[in-house]
Amino acid sequence: MMKQILFNFIFLSLTLEGFSQSLTLNELLKFQASAPEEINRILEKKNWQCVSVDEPTPELLGKTVWAYKPKPENGTAAAWCILYQGASTPNRILYNPTDGNVLAAIRKKVLKRKGIDPLDLKPEPLPEYVKAVDAFSDGEYIFLFQTYVQPGYGGIKIFRKADYLKALQN
Repeated sequence: MMKQILFNFIFLSLTLEGFSQSLTLNELLKFQASAPEEINRILEKKNWQCVSVDEPTPELLGKTVWAYKPKPENGTAAAWCILYQGASTPNRILYNPTDGNVLAAIRKKVLKRKGIDPLDLKPEPLPEYVKAVDAFSDGEYIFLFQTYVQPGYGGIKIFRKADYLKALQN
């Protein structure tokens, strides 16, 4: 009996930790349109920490970074969520979970969206840490699924479509 209770406690602890680092597509879409303070309130409830804030300038987007279980000694975390915001541009959100199943679930949700189409985008040059990018659009958003050079790692970046097209011109 005691072994079963201990097993259930350990299983529940691991499961809750996985849910805390996991963000859903709906949450990411909400974050994409939210102020950093609102995102911070939601993520703090899930035990995320805000690790850096760079305010936007007229020339550069600002960047607010949250980490789940950050390890400052080596600059790693169990997951990252980054909001890019400008004074006159819509927000962009980047989510990097270390659990590949989370990203696969988000991809599945994106592909089920009404009017979703693959895009043949070849962002050049790719950052050195990105191996490949798959892009999709539903007419309102651009979803960039990034596969990183480090095996097993990836992320999703979400833009408003008009903002992405503007960013390409710049």
